[in-house]
Amino acid sequence: MTQLQVNIPDNQLQFFKNLVSKLGYDYTPLKEVDWHDELTSKQQEDIQEGLDDLNNGRIYSDKDVREGIRLKIENAKQL
Repeated sequence: MTQLQVNIPDNQLQFFKNLVSKLGYDYTPLKEVDWHDELTSKQQEDIQEGLDDLNNGRIYSDKDVREGIRLKIENAKQL
């Protein structure tokens, strides 16, 4: 017997289940894996650190970052 893993879009899953059943094959869904669980502990820590920064207001707007870069470039030109 050969096992086959098939990725089916959610909107076509019921059709696939019906088709497999009518053909007389067994259908056993695999456990869904959360992508977060596949990250290293360092990657998970980095994500948590970013979320903590966000929740504690340690963020910079796009406008602030662009202005800071613009000022650094202007200062560098004057050297």
